[in-house]
Amino acid sequence: MGDAVAYVEPCMFRHRDGLPTNWPVVGALPAITVKSGRVHEWVTEFLRVAPGMSHVVRGPWGSPVDVLVTANPADVAHVFTANFGNYPKGEDFAAVFDVLGDGIFNADGESWAFQRRKAHALLFDPRFRSAVAASTARKLGEGLVPLLDGLAATCEVVDLQDVFMRLTFDLTAMFVFGVDPGCLAAHFPRVPFAAAMDEAEAVLFYRHVTPVPWLRLQTYLNIGHERKMAKARQVLDASITEFVSLRRERAARADTNADGTDAADLLTLYLACQDEAVWGKDCLEFRPERWLTETGRLRHEPSYKFVAFNVGPRTCIGKDLAFTQMKAVVAAVVPRFRVEVAAGATVPIPKMSIILHMKDGLKVRVHKRQDDALSTI
Repeated sequence: MGDAVAYVEPCMFRHRDGLPTNWPVVGALPAITVKSGRVHEWVTEFLRVAPGMSHVVRGPWGSPVDVLVTANPADVAHVFTANFGNYPKGEDFAAVFDVLGDGIFNADGESWAFQRRKAHALLFDPRFRSAVAASTARKLGEGLVPLLDGLAATCEVVDLQDVFMRLTFDLTAMFVFGVDPGCLAAHFPRVPFAAAMDEAEAVLFYRHVTPVPWLRLQTYLNIGHERKMAKARQVLDASITEFVSLRRERAARADTNADGTDAADLLTLYLACQDEAVWGKDCLEFRPERWLTETGRLRHEPSYKFVAFNVGPRTCIGKDLAFTQMKAVVAAVVPRFRVEVAAGATVPIPKMSIILHMKDGLKVRVHKRQDDALSTI
């Protein structure tokens, strides 16, 4: 029986050349449904054999899925840089990501340009950067390092991905709202806002492969993924309202103390980092020296070959800030601790979400370095 299923699956859902079949009316929905638990790996598999690492995947009638899936750096440069103005996010994209409102992530045209100018002015203000540096140092010294000290003392297995996600959440909330939600704590508290955001990210992923009529029916009946989204939005709205209120209260106290389109394009980052034609035969190996030249200098690679922070006019405006924080974390952790993958840990696989997380996290043990030379950050 297993052999029969193994034979029927490739015959029904993909061509002999390995590419998914676009059926009349239903498009590639049968294949998408079967592969819904491993979309990243599936897309990687068929793009490896697709001409030019690109393939059009048709969705069912009435579905937002009708996309050119690509991992070709030339396509990336064409869409994000050379012809940026011809590829707006569009109404369909904004409808899928409606939880983000009319913010910079969904905006096009003058609205996007205006928001980006305002964000740029804030993020590159020396006073803001100084405040970010101070907040980051304080969070690392009072939060991350003591937490890892405790884990090293007990040799307890911990999900390192969860630790860094909590750190990122706290830092982001501190920068945006001026409030530390305390997500990074020794008892790993459940933070409703973070849990709701994680749920929303998963729903946003499935919206890409769901016919619009079915989405509308789910919304009307309050069932399925849209029921999860409705609950998540309630938590997000309530949490943000609370954050803003706390910020206003603190500001008031401080004042008192002082003064009395038709088709879409989908880039797969998962394959973009695994393509031998781009990165060489050893692309799956951990070899940091690949980023150094023969003289020991950093090797420059075009940004459209690795677009974790996007590329072109929509390059992530917080990229430099993110790099600064990553360096601060490395400087705080590496001299003090040795991190090893826990025995029996499974090979990480991607989580089905718009954010490329590991499905089961990264289980590790933390050990204190005997030659700890740093006592302060």
